[in-house]
Amino acid sequence: MLEVRYRLDGSREAEILRSKVRNLNNAQLHAVSISRRADAVSLQIDQNTREDFNLTSDAELNSPRSLVLGRVPDSFELDPEMSRLSSLGFTGCLSAVLFNSVSPLKAALLHPDLVTGPLLPSTCGSTSANPYAAETTHHLSGQSGSVGAGQPLVNAMRSDSALIGGVIAVVIFVTVSALAVTARLVHGRKGTCQNQEVKPEDSLQGGVQSESQREYYI
Repeated sequence: MLEVRYRLDGSREAEILRSKVRNLNNAQLHAVSISRRADAVSLQIDQNTREDFNLTSDAELNSPRSLVLGRVPDSFELDPEMSRLSSLGFTGCLSAVLFNSVSPLKAALLHPDLVTGPLLPSTCGSTSANPYAAETTHHLSGQSGSVGAGQPLVNAMRSDSALIGGVIAVVIFVTVSALAVTARLVHGRKGTCQNQEVKPEDSLQGGVQSESQREYYI
């Protein structure tokens, strides 16, 4: 069973959103999508029916500067049950973590100085029949703590844009270079063919002159 606990700084108690989907602890990867609009929260797991919940507060979550995966920071006020779960840490697979249109997990891998705790590559779930298990996964061993102030998640999108722009520039450069080399080779072959066509005409004219000279002496 998936249980989502939602509490903002101004909330006294955490709101618990419990999914009706069962049998999730089966060593397989599952796609979990959580979206919110005002006080309405939608939760969907894999291809199951979307579940809708209503929050008691419509406070907004604006410009998060850090994202903690796998545990709850010690600075948070936790109830005994949540403290017990947090102390166990997290062992498993995280794949394609998206916050709106930004991939914070990818940003963490590109900037390892913002990560607390080791990140080890893993193929967990890759042999599953689940279509979501074919994605690249990473295993978090140990407990990953908070990244502190960190950087705004918008920087991850900028890094991705810069990387894509660099790849496009390299592809354009290689394409232009290949076209230039091809044009030069074609031009060289045309010049060689023209020289070979001129030589037979010269030899033919020389043969006619020799025959004329022989006939004159006779």
